[in-house]
Order: sequence, then C-alpha cells, then structure tokens
Amino acid sequence: MIKNNKFGHIIWQNQTKIFEYKNKFIDTIKYKNFFIKSYKSEVNELSNIQDNIKKINIKIFTKYELTKRLEN
Repeated sequence: MIKNNKFGHIIWQNQTKIFEYKNKFIDTIKYKNFFIKSYKSEVNELSNIQDNIKKINIKIFTKYELTKRLEN
C-alpha cells in the first residue's frame, strides 16, 4: 500500500513502514513518531534529515538496497 502525503510516499511492504523522500527510502517502523515530528518542523533537505536520523540510527536505503532487503 502506498499513501501519499506532503513530503513523499509511505510504503507498506511486508508490514514494514518505509518512507520515501527524494528517491531515498527510510525505515521508520521503530521511530515513526520522531520521524513525523522531523517532517512537521518542515525540514526540506535530505542531508538535514539524515543528520537527525543518524542520531537515532534509522537506516536510509537506496532503491536498490531496499529491493534487496525486501527480497530476503
């Protein structure tokens, strides 16, 4: 299931919630509350989001990495 919102797409794969932003996929299953707060503060650049995410160890996947991850 894909749900569009202001910032990108939330994709459900195998009951895992993955957020797509500027062709990057961010696994948000454990940290969705923090992630939503980050976007509500209108962070516009992926690099800024990555800096915030590194602090709480959310993995960012490329499309290739995500495909391989979901295949396993």
